[in-house]
Amino acid sequence: MSILPPPASLLDAVFAALAAHGLPRDLPCDHICYRVATMTRYEELREALKSEGVLVSESMIAGRPIATFRLLTPYIYL
Repeated sequence: MSILPPPASLLDAVFAALAAHGLPRDLPCDHICYRVATMTRYEELREALKSEGVLVSESMIAGRPIATFRLLTPYIYL
């Protein structure tokens, strides 16, 4: 995906930490969240992501807007 950075390095760190603590690594990963600093940036990314997926929900969680997209081309992480 060109709009957001690939999540591979983040997922590598998460799964390495799980393994280091003896926790299972074969967990399904069905979403990734990105946090932004401003409402303006949130709105920019929400609009840009509409070209890469379908907006399936948008709600306020802990006072922050959260948009969930179903990607047209999913990330593959092995």
